[in-house]
Amino acid sequence: MTTRLAVFVCTFGYVGYFPIAPGTAGSAAGLAVFGLLRWAGLGWWADATLILLFFALGLWSGTVAEK
Repeated sequence: MTTRLAVFVCTFGYVGYFPIAPGTAGSAAGLAVFGLLRWAGLGWWADATLILLFFALGLWSGTVAEK
């Protein structure tokens, strides 16, 4: 279960498995998340918090998924 969750996070909800241009699809999904955050009007503190949260989540999921 933990490995499946880590792969889900690493591939941004399996967007990384998109059959055509998975990197482009992942970038588009990330841009959509960024747009939603801009639209929500949260301050710079929310950006900093989310960057730290995603960094920590990426470290964990990358380590687990690689094994």
